[in-house]
Amino acid sequence: LYWGARRPEGLYSELPRKWARDNPRFKYVPVLSEAEEPGFRHNLVHKAVLEDHPSLAGFQAYVCGVPVMTQAARRDFTAAGLPDDEFFADAFVTRADLAAVPGRRAGHRGRRHWRLVAVRAHAVVPVPRAPRRGADR
Repeated sequence: LYWGARRPEGLYSELPRKWARDNPRFKYVPVLSEAEEPGFRHNLVHKAVLEDHPSLAGFQAYVCGVPVMTQAARRDFTAAGLPDDEFFADAFVTRADLAAVPGRRAGHRGRRHWRLVAVRAHAVVPVPRAPRRGADR
């Protein structure tokens, strides 16, 4: 799990560190984009993935974050060999994004397709792709 935030307080949960301690197959890589702190990688989270995995052929990527981040990850990951159909994303919007929508009143919840997720960090999980059923092995 590559989890990115601007500053350490954006990595608001200790659960990934616990999971890494409890499961030797789970790797947690915290990444900061603004602050350089000991014990953290410094970069954009998807760039940290590419530093560790220059070729993403044979992987799946599960990405969540703001749309500009998920779009950049898709572009850079597919350029690194990730098949387009192996990229999965959950892009979320902030209150500022919602406020910028023309015709949207402040405080108005709008239609169901508007979704506000109160997550401040981005996560990228590159996963070795499992063979598809019926595929030649």
